Amino acid sequence: METIKYLATVARRSICRYKIAAATFDSRNNILSVATNRPRFMWTGGGIHAEALALRKCNINDVKYIVIVRIGKGGDLKPIRPCVSCNKLLVKFNIQWR
Repeated sequence: METIKYLATVARRSICRYKIAAATFDSRNNILSVATNRPRFMWTGGGIHAEALALRKCNINDVKYIVIVRIGKGGDLKPIRPCVSCNKLLVKFNIQWR
């Protein structure tokens, strides 16, 4: 539960409309990387997803699972799933998401 609270705090720092944070973990439950979603200012949508950015920040072969958190306007937790392209990346490298 501490991980969720930490990621909720990190997600609040995102400047995107949808505030999302992701953390990658190894097989010993150590945090490898943390990231928030980032916008691309050339067009609406099309930003860099938090899970993709978190995977870029570490050795992807060391990642066992990833935790993704989304925060609503009131600061409450909202349901979230990886998008199709991020899910394909997770499946390709046999990474579980939570």
